[in-house]
Amino acid sequence: MDTSYTVFIHLLDAEAKIWGQRDSLPGNGALPTTGWLPGEVIVDQYKVPIQPDVPLGQYIIEISMYQAETGQRLAIINQKRQVVDDRVLLEEVTVQR
Repeated sequence: MDTSYTVFIHLLDAEAKIWGQRDSLPGNGALPTTGWLPGEVIVDQYKVPIQPDVPLGQYIIEISMYQAETGQRLAIINQKRQVVDDRVLLEEVTVQR
């Protein structure tokens, strides 16, 4: 890849308000996308800090990648080579104490 992308993870409520966020180059900065090879699989883990006043309840995890200089998100393309979105919504999680 010729472009360096930053990963972001958001913890979103039902109104899409962000209650937790983490932005980082892949691999905690050690695996920039400019070093990725075609077909290579990158496993990456993130700990997302959550705002201390977050209400208890259900949230969605949103992930994407963007170019830091422009803020432009990387497009998600389906098997038909059509742009379908610029983010992935993962499973719902519960915030509890």
